Amino acid sequence: MVYIKEEHGGSKGTEYIYFIKGNELIHVSQLPDVKIVSEKKDRKKKITWLVPSSAVAGSKGLLVLFSNKGYSYTWIFELPSDLSNLNELSSSVIFKNNYALREYNDPIKEFIIPNNIKIRCFGPEKDLSKLYLERVPKLIDDLWKDLHGVGISKIYAYDQAVRTKEMLDDYMYAWYTSLFIPNPDSRKRSLFEKTTKAYELWLIGKVLKALYEEGFKPEEDFMWLSYVVNKPALIMVKGENKVRIIYQASLAPHIVSGYLGLPKPFHVIPDILLLIDLEQKKIEWGELAKYYENIPLIIEAKLSLTGSTQYERIDTAINQIRMYLELTKYKPLVIVAIHDTNPTAVTKLKELKNVEVIDNLNPDNISKVEEFKNLVKRTIENYLR
Repeated sequence: MVYIKEEHGGSKGTEYIYFIKGNELIHVSQLPDVKIVSEKKDRKKKITWLVPSSAVAGSKGLLVLFSNKGYSYTWIFELPSDLSNLNELSSSVIFKNNYALREYNDPIKEFIIPNNIKIRCFGPEKDLSKLYLERVPKLIDDLWKDLHGVGISKIYAYDQAVRTKEMLDDYMYAWYTSLFIPNPDSRKRSLFEKTTKAYELWLIGKVLKALYEEGFKPEEDFMWLSYVVNKPALIMVKGENKVRIIYQASLAPHIVSGYLGLPKPFHVIPDILLLIDLEQKKIEWGELAKYYENIPLIIEAKLSLTGSTQYERIDTAINQIRMYLELTKYKPLVIVAIHDTNPTAVTKLKELKNVEVIDNLNPDNISKVEEFKNLVKRTIENYLR
């Protein structure tokens, strides 16, 4: 028997051990006849598993370490066939005994993906994993097509947006990193968040195409990803007019939203916001609402609005839109884009003033894409008149 030690607790300062069985990457807890023999909670949860030696002898595996800043590092390791002298396995033992194979700089890209080795799901996250693999590749491939079509060749990211850029650079690699944490709820949250962000960024690509078709050109050849700091993802220029496309815009600071008389929870970060002004002032975090006269369009992205999460509920979407409009004095148009078909959501959201809703808006529905682009074009044209 072998004692296998891990440190659980999310994606900061933790370590997890997987084994390669056939074409699957299996967490130690999924091995046959495994038992948990110790669980100590300190700052992290230290777990010790008892595993039959025969289940891991001679096996290759994957060690996943998360730094205190949340970055993941991986190593392929290989255990000897004779484990008679090994009664404990952990990250320190793997390195001390030279079980880690040094031939791979990036085991996921150089070994796991080329050999078509998939991470085994626990069960609850299986549907979201399938949804990610069905949707995200289409969304990201189409986004890059739009970016290249208007002359954007690079993407830079700041702070937390680095994880999103990882998905844009390699969506299969990002799928693996979502499943690194051996917890179905954590996996579901990560997969859902990445699928949502892929859809939001795909919509930015369609906004770019709409503006480009109206004669606007990108000011730079790159897109900048950041959250809530109000730094434009892109600036599109036509003559003296400049359109800032801001991703995850910050209309007002969360910490003072209560003093504005807004109900909780505070919804002050629309997915996409277009701002037009001649001076191109630097707009600080939480200050966009002050420039409501210069905001012609806000776009809110939803996958289905069927209640799978709090932000995928129709009542939450209504509260979000109302708050955006109150903060901006009902000046902009708000487009709610829904990936799936949802006639109920369309009917209810269209009851709001200054709101347009387009459902079934996705890469497979060209007519809805054109409807969305035309609505963006009309909104900008009307503002500039």
